[in-house]
Amino acid sequence: MAVVNQYPELPVGCEITCAAAMLNFFGYSIDKCDLADNYMPVSSEFTERDGVLYGPDPNKVFVGDPYGKGYGCYEQVIANVLDEYFSSHGSENKAIVLEDASFADLERLIDGGVPVIVWASIDMKPYRYNAVSEWQTADGETIMWLSNSHTLILTGYDGAYYYFMDCSDKSEIQRYPKETFVSRWKENGSRSVAVKIR
Repeated sequence: MAVVNQYPELPVGCEITCAAAMLNFFGYSIDKCDLADNYMPVSSEFTERDGVLYGPDPNKVFVGDPYGKGYGCYEQVIANVLDEYFSSHGSENKAIVLEDASFADLERLIDGGVPVIVWASIDMKPYRYNAVSEWQTADGETIMWLSNSHTLILTGYDGAYYYFMDCSDKSEIQRYPKETFVSRWKENGSRSVAVKIR
């Protein structure tokens, strides 16, 4: 898989950059910025009422501005972006949100030649938590955003390491220890998206 760098255009747009890289992998010619501009819903609307911060739902939209400051989005948003792109290009391919997946499930997909978009942390470092990164959605859900959350594409593995297309200013495929990735991935909700080719 070719490495697609989120920088300099999308400093907080790792999710949409991975979506573009995934589409490129499957033979589609799409630029990360075109994908962000035309397929990804975005909201920066935060309000405070009675001492409570209310903001967008990262399960529904990208929270913030991928070109500037923001948080990001979760797996359903990226699955929807991919599905909308497929549909607009007459394709029956389908993005699959991998609910309740295990690391063994990820390895089986890799064995079948299917890369997986995953949510972990920048350089697999421990997560940082900041009270500013907590808010309520309109539906009453509490969002606790991990400030160094990062989205990558899992592309391979061996006995000790997982291998990733890491869009965070890396020029080649990166490897991280298996145990470290699994820990970060689970801490971030075991979020994953794959593509079913039809």
